[in-house]
Amino acid sequence: MEKFLWGASTAAAQIEGGYNEDGKGLSIWDEASLNGHIRDGHSTFTTCDAYHRTDETIRLLKTLGANSYRFSLSWPRIIPDGTGAINEKGVKYYENLICELLKNGIEPFVTLYHWDLPSALQKRGGLLNEEFAKWFEYYAETVAKLFGKKVKYFATFNEPECICYLGYGTGSHAPFIKGGTEAATNAAHNLLVANGLAFRAIKKYAGNDVKVGFIIASAPRIPAGEKDEGVARKATYDCCYHDKDSFFNNAHFLDPIFLGHYPENIVSNFSRPFGYLGKNADIIKCDMDFIGLNIYQGVFAADDGKGGYYDPHSPVNTPKSLAGANYTPTACYYAPKFAYERYKVPVYITENGVSLTDAVGFDGVVHDDSRTVYIHDYVSEVIRAKKDGVDIRGYFYWSLYDNLEWSAGFTCKFGLCHTNFQTFEKTPKDSFWYYKKIIKENEDI
Repeated sequence: MEKFLWGASTAAAQIEGGYNEDGKGLSIWDEASLNGHIRDGHSTFTTCDAYHRTDETIRLLKTLGANSYRFSLSWPRIIPDGTGAINEKGVKYYENLICELLKNGIEPFVTLYHWDLPSALQKRGGLLNEEFAKWFEYYAETVAKLFGKKVKYFATFNEPECICYLGYGTGSHAPFIKGGTEAATNAAHNLLVANGLAFRAIKKYAGNDVKVGFIIASAPRIPAGEKDEGVARKATYDCCYHDKDSFFNNAHFLDPIFLGHYPENIVSNFSRPFGYLGKNADIIKCDMDFIGLNIYQGVFAADDGKGGYYDPHSPVNTPKSLAGANYTPTACYYAPKFAYERYKVPVYITENGVSLTDAVGFDGVVHDDSRTVYIHDYVSEVIRAKKDGVDIRGYFYWSLYDNLEWSAGFTCKFGLCHTNFQTFEKTPKDSFWYYKKIIKENEDI
């Protein structure tokens, strides 16, 4: 049995800085920064300065007692134009990070794509270009050849719902294309083809012992009452079960990968057929090794007696985080339970966290009691699910430190460590020390 992974997550564009240093190409989020798309003029330019502070990252993880660290690679730092020559200085940065993690007994858990598409590829159509699949395959092959002998865990994509729906549908995230449902779904299909090619490339060049998975922003429905588990399970995985706005949920991406087909009710709930349905199904379906679940909230589901469900709790009597997420700890029980039941593969909680308005006090300490309670309540549900037989193999808090929260800039603070964005000094919060205690007490679960 693999050891349970306890750690924290970050993403390159949110923490590294050094956006134009040492041969790195621009990403679509660098372009967003240059064009004023981020709140209050915040940017990817320096963020947490992690590019120059590998030692600090290692020190914080060791102090935390983490045995794993989930981080993403910057595609344009490794391949500046997306498909051309490799940037040796970028490779050296990640090689050093990986080696230092291993030297300190910390398992690297590497995400290939956490939203920072090379700007050069977006100029060629980005995910709306069918060639995206081949571009990503080349990137995955490169990564596997470079790091596959040292890294045991790879995730291909992080939160495809956000990549496709927010990036190409609503236009609220980079590259800010307001293409509606058609553009979003086409982007999603190209992403799934890319995932299938990347999975095979990593296995080919890194070896079959390497674990390769796919990470979604799980939006589970959770039972409102004792008799509602069945309706919650159905609502979680049936696309458009409740309304058309639920189109981009779990099954849209996971069913094609693990079951070999899109959910049947995708077409029936929309006025026009989707031409891509059935296309490239043999590439998209693959025996991935795990599912990563990013869990921030759930939505209550109660049987409406009409074959559907309704939410009897939100927004009434449901506390919310600064980022607007419902406070629903049982999401960390039901999301992995439903995923494991449906797809029969191991599950990792790859992100879970809460955004607050905490700050360093006069005593030099960040007293974030609400986050401490949050971690206790959500992690307790993870442990309960594992004890109930769900094959959960890891938990990663989001995030190791306060960072750039995309279009919201530095205003949303999820970190276990406070970041001073002028000096880049990191201060562990009370929640950091509480999470350290949890790891210590549960290191052998």
